[in-house]
Amino acid sequence: MGRASSPARAAGCSTEGEPPSDPGTVFKDPKLNKAKVAVIVSSRITVCGIPKIGKIHLHYTDQSTKLLAVRRESDTKLKLLNTAVDLIWENSYGSISVDDICTRAGVNKGSFYYAFKSKSELAVAAFENHWNKKRALMDQIFSSQVPPLERLENYCDRIVQDQLEKYNKIGKLCGCPFSSIGSELSTQDEPIRKKAHELSERSMKYLAGTLRDAAAEGTLEVKDPVERAREVFCYINGLIMQAKIENNPAILKCLKKGVFRLLGTKPAEPVSSTV
Repeated sequence: MGRASSPARAAGCSTEGEPPSDPGTVFKDPKLNKAKVAVIVSSRITVCGIPKIGKIHLHYTDQSTKLLAVRRESDTKLKLLNTAVDLIWENSYGSISVDDICTRAGVNKGSFYYAFKSKSELAVAAFENHWNKKRALMDQIFSSQVPPLERLENYCDRIVQDQLEKYNKIGKLCGCPFSSIGSELSTQDEPIRKKAHELSERSMKYLAGTLRDAAAEGTLEVKDPVERAREVFCYINGLIMQAKIENNPAILKCLKKGVFRLLGTKPAEPVSSTV
């Protein structure tokens, strides 16, 4: 006759000292990450009436090790991207070092140079990443479902809001991050100059599309939407830069009125509420 089956064996578990019934079982380790997998290579079972699982020893597969390494590399890169934008925006490109970025990000220098060849390469990637994060908001502000002049008002309001948030956080107006680094390095670093120019052009495309729609519906008279969009963009950046130079938030109050004056119209008057 065959050996009687124990409760542990009947449950699909091994008895003490025996290998697990299915040593190839793959499962997810909740302590690490749902994407990481491990393989049971041994287990010990103590049977006291009811099967009990003792210690489980895990062996991480090559796949799980690679996934973990990729995750760490991605986290490190993201920390550097976000930190670089904040430090450059709040200070300047020339005033911060790789050491400053690494210290703020909590990343060692070796990891920095594994992810990026230079501070310049990081800056280009960081500002592209910053644009990508704000793209959804730009799409929302300039949605074709919103009337053109309302888009312009919302855009101006958002610019002022972003500037004031920085001012309230660090006590300084920081200007446009793209224009600031572009004007600082346009004669020194060609990749950064190109990236700043590229990001400016993207903003101008949103403005040009809005002005084109406004002309089509007859709310504005605009013969060349692209050229007028450039004028509006330059006015906005010039005013923000002057506010930064003076560190004077009051200048920002002129932004929306100035844009609409440049377009030959006025922003909508706020609706007064009566109690």
